[in-house]
Amino acid sequence: MLFLIVFFPIIIGFAVLNTNRESETIREDRIRQCETMAEIGAATVGQLLESTIDKGILSEEQVFDTTYVPIPRSNPPRYHTAYDEFTDRRLQKVPDSYLNTEMVVFTVAVDRYGYVPTHNTIYAQENIDNPKNRTKQMFEDKARLSLEAAEEPQREAYQQDTGEILWDIFAPIYVRDHHWGAFHVGIFIEQIDREIAAARNRSVLGLGFILLVLVITVLLAASTVARPIEILRRAVEKTGNGDFSHRVSIGYCTELQSLSKSFNQMAEKLDHKTKTEWMQKAAMKEANTKLQQMVVTDELTSVHSRKYLFVRLIEEIAAAQRTGNKLSVIFFDIDGFKHINDRYGHRAGDMILVHVVNRIRALLRPYDVLARYGGDEFVILIPGTTQAQVREAAERIREHVSGSVFEVEGNRLKVTLSIGTTTLDRFDDESPEKTADRLLSEADERLYQAKRRGRNCVV
Repeated sequence: MLFLIVFFPIIIGFAVLNTNRESETIREDRIRQCETMAEIGAATVGQLLESTIDKGILSEEQVFDTTYVPIPRSNPPRYHTAYDEFTDRRLQKVPDSYLNTEMVVFTVAVDRYGYVPTHNTIYAQENIDNPKNRTKQMFEDKARLSLEAAEEPQREAYQQDTGEILWDIFAPIYVRDHHWGAFHVGIFIEQIDREIAAARNRSVLGLGFILLVLVITVLLAASTVARPIEILRRAVEKTGNGDFSHRVSIGYCTELQSLSKSFNQMAEKLDHKTKTEWMQKAAMKEANTKLQQMVVTDELTSVHSRKYLFVRLIEEIAAAQRTGNKLSVIFFDIDGFKHINDRYGHRAGDMILVHVVNRIRALLRPYDVLARYGGDEFVILIPGTTQAQVREAAERIREHVSGSVFEVEGNRLKVTLSIGTTTLDRFDDESPEKTADRLLSEADERLYQAKRRGRNCVV
């Protein structure tokens, strides 16, 4: 009894402390998970709109249209823009991909003036008369509207019309480095509280079981069955430390055999539950990794995206400024690419892009960066090379491509490149971002000089 009197308060205090720590961990994990969803969603929407501009489906002015045309006889008032017909067809799949999680209430992209062009499929355009459908409406809450212009990820708690309290977590959407709006992920605070309550209930049950085992241990120890009790005590300790794989085997005393069997069954259930949760977390991590890969990789050619190019270029410039090493840029496009598309079709043009990229990739070093800048324009970052060396590398690329014949749907096509090069050989008193813009502008201008000299050459 003295043992129980001394150790019961210690065990209960430890259990309370551990439960509070686990509750806070659950809350922070859920919020971080939704912050990641919001950032990936914002990057995906931004890349989708950039791709729309690159492919000529919409102009940049249409994507940033702020002429909100009222829809006749709509109550509450609803509006149309130059781009929402496209987003009705293409943007819904982005919010929909998050709605398979119980704690996510809504996901939606909102422009910086509070306009909601397209919701998820629950609130599709066909369901536009539903009062809960905020599609094609404007936010009227001035305090919340001011948050749409925020240029960093934010989170805000607010109360819905139904009285439920939500976390609205959102990240800014950028299209060609211009702020378009924000991607919102809404989660029930009540749902997080339910998860915390469930975790606390599990802790209480676990604590009750551990206390029960300790009581039985003390009673049996008093009856001179010390060794089996010690086996059980160690097993409970290991289970309390998270080792649910441990099992016990007691070969005598019917009561202790039954207790060890119950313990093993409990440990088996905890072990199975722990492995299941680990697998779910691993699957979520893999899904997030794939989404992030989509943001930094061009879908057609599998080379790096324009957004990734800017990030790496700024990093390489900062490194060159510290070390004094050279950094060169190659800017090239395919001669007569529009004629190929017009004569053989866009599918043939896509095949040519893939063929050219694959041939060039074979000539690059592992740490060179090949990225699609837009359309048939590509950029290569080549660290540690002088102007003469980068011209030699560009000439090898030009000859390697122009000396090849590409088979495209039964047609034999020869392709040539116009190439502009530049080298970072001076370090002005400017930021890496401005230096990056200057290098790309110089290489682009030399690309057009190559065009004016008759194409299929390096400048």
